[in-house]
Amino acid sequence: MKTLRKTVMAVDDSITNLKYIEHILKNGFNIILKKSGSEAIEELNRMRDKPDLIMLDVNMPGMDGFETYKKIRENNANARIPVVFLTGETDSETEENGLELGADDFIIKPVDPITLQYRISRILEYDAMKKSLEQKLLDKEIESEKLMFQLIITISNTIDSRSGFMRYNSILVAQYAEEVAKRLGMNSEDIRKIKYMGLLHDIGMIVVPTTIISKP
Repeated sequence: MKTLRKTVMAVDDSITNLKYIEHILKNGFNIILKKSGSEAIEELNRMRDKPDLIMLDVNMPGMDGFETYKKIRENNANARIPVVFLTGETDSETEENGLELGADDFIIKPVDPITLQYRISRILEYDAMKKSLEQKLLDKEIESEKLMFQLIITISNTIDSRSGFMRYNSILVAQYAEEVAKRLGMNSEDIRKIKYMGLLHDIGMIVVPTTIISKP
């Protein structure tokens, strides 16, 4: 089974630097080269399959690397792509500014080929592990949600079965409440909670004697 090659986007106003990065990484990655921040943002917003990592030069004319980073993060579809800054500046302030923005790493130019390959690989490995863990947690959350819903339905059915005239009452209330919440434009989390409350709105009936519930 073939391993899918990761895609790296490199953004630098120097064609020489871009070609050098491409030469270093081309055997292990698909490379996208962009000469400016605006070109990179335009391409990112157009792409359906996003790059797995972005390398941004800090000092670029017009829109510098920091401003480009902020623009990239404005689009939620690009918000989780790892970003590495490249710079010839060696002062700690430049690096601190990049890391404070949320960059995943900072690499000083001129770039050492072995160092670049190693650090890019490590960042991508870490990102894959993080996404895998998040997916596992999401799967567990979905499974827990299903179990909770099944429990609520069981309780709701128990309530409604205690009297013939109450049959399907909780389900109908929940459906109406859910529809009202949707038409009010409420968010999905609140709609879900309202649906559950509709199913359980008569939960107190569980402790009411059947003789009272069924009394003519």
